[in-house]
Amino acid sequence: MIPIRYHVFTVAVIFFALGIGILLGGTIGQSWLRFDEKALLKSVENKYNKVLRNNNELKKQLSTLIDQMERSNEEVIHLLAAAYREDLSGQKVYVWHSDETKLGTVRRTLALLGVEAVLYRPGAAAAYPLLIFAPQLPEWSGELSAKWKWAQFTSLPETPAMQGRLLESLQKLLKEKRLEREKS
Repeated sequence: MIPIRYHVFTVAVIFFALGIGILLGGTIGQSWLRFDEKALLKSVENKYNKVLRNNNELKKQLSTLIDQMERSNEEVIHLLAAAYREDLSGQKVYVWHSDETKLGTVRRTLALLGVEAVLYRPGAAAAYPLLIFAPQLPEWSGELSAKWKWAQFTSLPETPAMQGRLLESLQKLLKEKRLEREKS
């Protein structure tokens, strides 16, 4: 049988060798680890700078495209105005909108055509066509007589295509109103 001192001495030597290995491996490998960390950090930093440059380039391109789109929309609106100006210039139209609806673009489009937008108050005479801008018809709309020529728009015409549909509807309402006057 092997004496217990031999086992204790063997275990102590194993732990001593393990400690020396860890100590040497930690100090020698430390410089390599730092080199790899620096290279990795530099690589991540370069990629970040590249993505940042790409992002700035895309922002510039987006800004340019938005400017071009706005100019194109203005040109289309001017073309629409030229197409409808003869029929709509000098006309008046009632406009009603719900509280949450803002009519800035509608008023600008109508003003560009020379159409006077008069704010509609329930109970007004049926002198002009009525444009209603609201997601749902107001309660008083059921009280409109057959004399009224009106159209509802559930959303504001933000795009040139939607503004074209607005002008087409307005032209149709004015034509119906004119034919009604001519008959009487």
